[in-house]
Amino acid sequence: MSEVVLMTLIVEISNGVSKRKVRCLLDSGSQRSYILKSTAEALNLKSTSSENIAHTLFGGATTDARCHEKYSVKLSPLGKGTLFEFDFLEQEVICGNMPRLPKEQILKELKRHKIWISDLGDGCPKIEMLLGSDVYSKFNKEIEDELAREQFLSYLSQNEEGRYSVGLPWTQKQPPEIPTNRHVAETRLFSVTRKLRNLRKYHAYDQIFRDWLDEGIIEKVPENDLYKRSHYLPHHPVFKPESLTTQIRPVFDASSKTGRAPSLNDCLFSGPNLIEQIPLVLLRFRENAIGVTSDIERAFLQIELREPDRDFLRFLWWENEKIQEFRHNRVVFGVTCSPYLLGAVLGYHLSHVPKELKEMANKLQKALYVDNCVTSVSDNSEL
Repeated sequence: MSEVVLMTLIVEISNGVSKRKVRCLLDSGSQRSYILKSTAEALNLKSTSSENIAHTLFGGATTDARCHEKYSVKLSPLGKGTLFEFDFLEQEVICGNMPRLPKEQILKELKRHKIWISDLGDGCPKIEMLLGSDVYSKFNKEIEDELAREQFLSYLSQNEEGRYSVGLPWTQKQPPEIPTNRHVAETRLFSVTRKLRNLRKYHAYDQIFRDWLDEGIIEKVPENDLYKRSHYLPHHPVFKPESLTTQIRPVFDASSKTGRAPSLNDCLFSGPNLIEQIPLVLLRFRENAIGVTSDIERAFLQIELREPDRDFLRFLWWENEKIQEFRHNRVVFGVTCSPYLLGAVLGYHLSHVPKELKEMANKLQKALYVDNCVTSVSDNSEL
């Protein structure tokens, strides 16, 4: 019978002064995460608290409850400087021998797919940490968020007019092989057009695209670029009759997919979960006597997209009663990473203001949620 190799990796852990490389087991079947007592002692980690825990084993047997010291451990993947901090319980022994993936086994195939494995080689070095479900999902998400941040900073630029330009945060080093999705976009185009004509809203919707074209927000795909690698986004109108400025706007469907192939959103990092900011924003709104709200006009459309990513943001619309290919030059509402890109640009800009504006910039940063500013003041003099 062939040997099954379980998920292991090498990470670097730190006590703030010294570091140590340790071998970890990823165990999604464990509700808690553990570190060897000997490893915690070697790093001179200080216990933050303790817990009495009984373990349920394979077959349903349960151990007696015993006290486990808890440690706050800083760790980072190999080759990454970013430290993540999680709680681990001490354990005398975590598991038996865990074989590693031999270097020659499927290594070429992994490299071909740009997959890097940290735990390779012969023998069975000791497992010193177990990453359970309480840490594993957070660790994975924080790594993804850090990768998105790295890409954001590497692509970020500012033109002579002061406009920021960003790139899409791809989950792979190169844009993946995703279908063009043109057939789906074309089918949806006919459906949306019929709906707009029936509602007598076609000309209002069409005018938005004409205005965008005039402003450079979108552009026609040049004939020489038509056969480049590309992806088409279906779109549909959203109506807000109560709005004084934008009663109809296009929303683009970046989750649309062809068959079982991934969508554009599947291929992009979404960035940190912004929903977690809402309670703090609401508390600041209730903090003082006068509530203040505002928003950034057409916020997403103020940020430019780098040229290599624009062909993955194509869409179809009409010109002289013929289908015309367009592509976006700015950040698109409906793409999973767009709120993150907007927030990252605002954060970067506010962190680089002159010294005399730092206090104001910090207050503004805390009040922002995507393109909304929500805060409160004590009296009218602060407005």
